[in-house]
Amino acid sequence: MHYTAILGNHVDNVFAVTKRSSKSQNNTDNKIDLISIKADYTQKLGKANLESGVKFSSSETANLLQGVQTATDNSQIFQKNDFNYAEKIMAAYLSLERTFGKINVQAGLRGEYTNMNGLSIDELGNRTAKPDTSYLNLFPTFFFRYQINENNSIGLTYNRRLGRPSFQDQNPYLYRTDFYYASRGNPLLLPQFTQSVELDYTFNGQRQLKLSYSTTADLIDVIRIQQGDQTLELPVNAGRRSFLNMSLSTPFKLFRAWSGYFSAEPYYQFYKADLSRYPGLTTINQGGVGFNSYLSNTVELGKGWKAGLSAWFNYASRSSIYETKPIYSVDFTLKKPLFKERINCSLAMRDIFDTQKWTQNAVIGNVSQRNSRKWESRGLYVGLNYNFGNKKVKALSGKEKTEEQGRIKSRG
Repeated sequence: MHYTAILGNHVDNVFAVTKRSSKSQNNTDNKIDLISIKADYTQKLGKANLESGVKFSSSETANLLQGVQTATDNSQIFQKNDFNYAEKIMAAYLSLERTFGKINVQAGLRGEYTNMNGLSIDELGNRTAKPDTSYLNLFPTFFFRYQINENNSIGLTYNRRLGRPSFQDQNPYLYRTDFYYASRGNPLLLPQFTQSVELDYTFNGQRQLKLSYSTTADLIDVIRIQQGDQTLELPVNAGRRSFLNMSLSTPFKLFRAWSGYFSAEPYYQFYKADLSRYPGLTTINQGGVGFNSYLSNTVELGKGWKAGLSAWFNYASRSSIYETKPIYSVDFTLKKPLFKERINCSLAMRDIFDTQKWTQNAVIGNVSQRNSRKWESRGLYVGLNYNFGNKKVKALSGKEKTEEQGRIKSRG
């Protein structure tokens, strides 16, 4: 469920919005062809290990959108867009790893060349040949670890990486949810680049303390533009984000039958961007603190019965033009193995207090937007699993997604 409330910041400037019901029909035909070929090579060079490889990937998408919005007064909005996109990426990497006593060092470099072309044709026959660009990037990595003793070690990591936009986010068609809300892709969207450094300390072989800092240039974020009573959602490169993070994670055991896991993650993030070229937006130069945590408990009740209680919490946070409200959830599970663990029975209650409701506020010029999403998060689940064959044989893992497959997203 999704809704947008439009309110004026001042009493004398409240928008007069005419309520009307509508019928929406969107027909989309999406075809995405992905090809990915890679080869890796490893070689022992004295006391060092050399790793290298090359990769080629090709992505071609064909997207056809045809939609119509019909109101009760029979007024209609028609739309059509035919968008074709092609992208080719050639990459190569080299990595060298060496151990010096208690010290392990690894350094690597990856290079990527990208070429992409897009063509969009709307219902009026207007042609937009974007994106149309090529670029070359280098991505260094460095890992250092000092093994103090068997259970304690210190590590330092540095890397530079990129995050490409999804194929749908680059599609410039206008997708109308209703008469007041629409979203559009951005063919000028560029990848975001992140540099990060992390210092970690592992003690007692299990507990870990981390301190990290990262900065992302050309941050990909979604903004909302307000024009009268119309809201347009658009992915853009929203400036730079800096992120300072500290985390502590540890398993624990209070009694012989009571064990669990706990993690806490306070952070500070800072945004700097000039969004003044978009209606109602301005320059952003702000920061804010945040906090995430997770706690799980498992209690052995005897005769194979196990009960679990877990909870997670995300503190209020800021993200470019948005402020997100706190959200939390609590789950309960009960498990029992039968017939020498051939059958596993489970009972679970998810989101016991029905608190998984996402709320976000944004101020755009003289308009304040409040967006909320509530999904069917609370439920009672009963599970029955039967294990066939030899339990010592490792189960087959699910097929991993390639980077290109991960850029395909569904439209909700």
